[in-house]
Amino acid sequence: MAVGIPAGQSLASKASEAFMDWMRKATYNVASRSDWMRKAAYNVASRSHGAPGMLGGGQHGLGELITMATTPIHEKEVPYTGALGFIGLTTSKYQKGREIEDVSYPDLSEEETMDMLERMKQQPDLLGFFLKQKTMQQANLKPQTARPTKISQRFKDLPTVTIKEHTKVLPVSDERWSDEVLKKLKNLKKGEVIKFPEAGENVSVDGVRAGGVGIRPKLDIGSYTLSAGKDDQGTYISLFDVWDFGKGYTEKWLKGSSILQQMQAPLMEAVGQPFAIYDRYYIPETDLQMELENRQQSLAMMEWE
Repeated sequence: MAVGIPAGQSLASKASEAFMDWMRKATYNVASRSDWMRKAAYNVASRSHGAPGMLGGGQHGLGELITMATTPIHEKEVPYTGALGFIGLTTSKYQKGREIEDVSYPDLSEEETMDMLERMKQQPDLLGFFLKQKTMQQANLKPQTARPTKISQRFKDLPTVTIKEHTKVLPVSDERWSDEVLKKLKNLKKGEVIKFPEAGENVSVDGVRAGGVGIRPKLDIGSYTLSAGKDDQGTYISLFDVWDFGKGYTEKWLKGSSILQQMQAPLMEAVGQPFAIYDRYYIPETDLQMELENRQQSLAMMEWE
């Protein structure tokens, strides 16, 4: 075992960690939060289709990434913004730093293309806001004044937005609300707060990885925290997330990926503006009571049969 290397960790692994730590610091210093670096990062990340590391799944070489970084977004391109319905759309090739002459979508008519672009403009632009390419208003985001019951000062001071308009709340009669969650909500006491297992990881609107809670964000917010509480307004589910590329991002999303992919996360964090997402979704207590009774009756009938 090499001196200074913990048991079970190879010299190569230790060297890799040291290099990544140095790279994060170097990237932060070079970036200096400059407007130019933010724009370059946006030009690359907005063409990533939401792939981890914001590099399009790692299929691009260094030369192509430099070309993407210096090529302005065309008005007809559909960039990645964090709106799930638009992830994965492709456009034309990049023109070595020059403006793209035109963008076409072979499967769409001109009318359908214009309609798609217009709908895109109405969607929240999480990436554009993070990289300061747009103000909160320009990014179709609204400020949130409420904060979680327990939150550190670091998170409390972050710009915070609401995504309630872009979240689907399933009726409690939907089977994706688990019996366990409904019972916990029904038994909550005023002032009490309980936390559910981490949810998300690019969960779709009709996904199932939400721990039995029927709250489905329609935006790409990765993993997020769901809690439940009860206040003067009633029983609620809260959703909290920080949109960033900070500590733990590389280890969680880019483990085993290329150095180029791993470089993008510290670069994004260095030049970007992390922001928080927070909302409370109130669930009528009468609905909880009625649904639990209905499920109990259904179970009794099944046992009787």
